[in-house]
Amino acid sequence: MICVFNSSIPKLFGARAITLFPFIFFEETTLDAIEYDTLLHELCHAAQIKEHGVFGFYWKYVMQYLKLRWSGNDHGGAYYKITYEIEAFALESFRLPKKYSEIFHTNKKFVRVTVDKTLEGYRDV
Repeated sequence: MICVFNSSIPKLFGARAITLFPFIFFEETTLDAIEYDTLLHELCHAAQIKEHGVFGFYWKYVMQYLKLRWSGNDHGGAYYKITYEIEAFALESFRLPKKYSEIFHTNKKFVRVTVDKTLEGYRDV
């Protein structure tokens, strides 16, 4: 994944950041300016893409969103009910879904190591 800072792409989606493989686009100008919860949220999406594959992740994401919209939810209602978003928001506040609870048993230490190793070699473009 490549981090792109000072990007206008998240604004197109009404967000502070967005993961569009192989990029994570941030509104913020530097890695240091990114809020911790936003970084965790986007790294969760990167892990979901790794787990389900690029096509599988985006196909399921879009299909869930469309199904939720068709069933009467507005944009926000649909967005917050997408399973990938539920997991990512849970990670932000360390209310982890059961399948991640073993991985994150030492929450902050693991996340710090993951962030350091994951972002190593990223470039500010």
